[in-house]
Amino acid sequence: MLSPSVGLSVPQALGDVEIDELTTARSPPGLVTLTLPAGLTFASTPSGVHEASNGLQVGPGLLSSSTVFWFPVTQAIRQRSGKVIVTGIGPCRPSAGVTKGRAG
Repeated sequence: MLSPSVGLSVPQALGDVEIDELTTARSPPGLVTLTLPAGLTFASTPSGVHEASNGLQVGPGLLSSSTVFWFPVTQAIRQRSGKVIVTGIGPCRPSAGVTKGRAG
């Protein structure tokens, strides 16, 4: 288990994440999840989720933990593939003051 002893570093702005479907088959409604790699946490909820093409519609995104962001697909695609763009991603990583410990 890792626990920061002096807080987290300053958030670093990342570029947008573009999610493209690779098939023209009908996409069912459901959830899309973005998980940060080990050692990073979301500083805040990404600022936007935008559907970019072909009738795909998504709802607002939420953080379910400090490392997992998700958003619902609310309208399935009826033709062709779709695209979603997630903006405002600013992860942090623990600062140099991280201490290692064992979970009790």
